[in-house]
Amino acid sequence: MKHLDPEVISLARADHARYLAALSGPVATRPALLSLLAFDAEISRIPHMVSEPMLGRIRLQWWLDVLPGITGGRPPGHPVAQALARLSLDTQALRALVEARNFDLDGDVTAASEVQAYAQATGGALQALMLAQLGVDDIGANAAARDIGAALTLANLGHDEHARDLLRRAREHTLTQAVKKAALPTLMLARLVDRRLRLGPRANDGAGAVLSVWWGLLTGRY
Repeated sequence: MKHLDPEVISLARADHARYLAALSGPVATRPALLSLLAFDAEISRIPHMVSEPMLGRIRLQWWLDVLPGITGGRPPGHPVAQALARLSLDTQALRALVEARNFDLDGDVTAASEVQAYAQATGGALQALMLAQLGVDDIGANAAARDIGAALTLANLGHDEHARDLLRRAREHTLTQAVKKAALPTLMLARLVDRRLRLGPRANDGAGAVLSVWWGLLTGRY
């Protein structure tokens, strides 16, 4: 991808469903969407790379410390930070996304309310950031995108029924054709969450997922 470091692209591909949905957007928007996916992949893997929670908190704190520099045009040399610095981003929204990863260091969330709050703070917040990069400022689209993002997180955690509930809610929002078209790279993820719920964890690894996104673009249905 033009202007993107190979490491950024590799990290973005880690979340294959979101990666495929992001590629459904206009070419001009893809670097921004993939940069956000890479950022989320980078911070989400931290809890799984450390031997104790304090080491994970130190790594997350590093990102919190450099965020003002990133959004202010003074990023460190990390390729993901460099990619993010090219975008117009809300520092507080990025900070909230990083801070939400402390849940992974504190142990598994168990209560249904905690799981849904975690899903919204991670997957839902990421979708909202991506929607903003598409230039969409619509309350209904934002709510739908957040619910779809949270649904993917819930599906990945095995909370399938809650994920289905969020997908149903996301599809109940009335969006104008113009808004829907502009927001499709975030909304299209719903089709891939459906596949994940129906077919299991590897559902979006093959050609079927690509065809599903293509059909969604053709019909405008997510």
